[in-house]
Amino acid sequence: MGVQYFGSGSKTIITSRDRQVLESGGADGTIHEVKGLNEIDSLQLFSTFAFKQLNPAVGFQDLSRRFVKYTQGNPLALKVLGSDLNKRSKSYWESKVEKLKDCPPEKKISEALKSSYDGLDLVEQNIFLDIACFFKGEPMERTKLILSGCYKGAECGINKLVDKCLINVSTSYWRYSTIWTSGIFGDAISMHDTLEEMGKDIVCQESKTLGKCSRLWNLKHVKEVLKYNKETDRIQGIKVDMSRMGNLLFQPSVFESMINLRCIFFYCPRSWLMKEDEDYKKLNTYQDDIISLLDELRILFIYGK
Repeated sequence: MGVQYFGSGSKTIITSRDRQVLESGGADGTIHEVKGLNEIDSLQLFSTFAFKQLNPAVGFQDLSRRFVKYTQGNPLALKVLGSDLNKRSKSYWESKVEKLKDCPPEKKISEALKSSYDGLDLVEQNIFLDIACFFKGEPMERTKLILSGCYKGAECGINKLVDKCLINVSTSYWRYSTIWTSGIFGDAISMHDTLEEMGKDIVCQESKTLGKCSRLWNLKHVKEVLKYNKETDRIQGIKVDMSRMGNLLFQPSVFESMINLRCIFFYCPRSWLMKEDEDYKKLNTYQDDIISLLDELRILFIYGK
């Protein structure tokens, strides 16, 4: 979309967490830095999620103020932390606040978010990581269908993430899905960028060896793993845009060592399909071979738009 589509007198608001991006775009004199919430507003927001009321419950006032101080007025951290503490015992609150106290100031917000993830069970953690790496912005019902094929109680796990404010449900809107081949109208999964980054960072920290990370979505990493096919037994999911793979060709046998692979998403844009018709046909013929090699595979999706 170009500026010609805006009427006279229109104002455009650009948001970024990187000030340099705005300055390089010539917005240096018009940058407004959004401040954190003040203590009163922070306490009310925190209490709304921790106690379902505007003020802390009796006996939790001091603890609540300590948590509010550690979140530095960050609304996301207040919501996630408050949701995690809801209906928890006072001893749990005290243990958690002591854990945050020992963190450096610059890491308190990220630790507050991470602590909510740490409180999930294994299935819930895996669902969170799958959504962060593969399903952000995708249709809720179809995502539930896929995840239900991978985990028992997947729908309960998704609901738990919603309750914890780790994901949200965006309702009644139209968008074009990156996985499904048509526009969607209805419920879709949304996730705050900070939580998405946290999830992907958790996956990246699993190992310095790419093949030992559980999920692959970065084009460079996918290329390296498919090219060298080394130590890939821990990979559970892959999502890749085939049009950006260049001249890298691979045989179904590269997946043979991926014994824990549950889902594969090969995205093929229509422009690529028209230019690389033979490669697309070859990819389709690989489907049965790939499926026969992987006992844990639950979904192999080759799609385009």
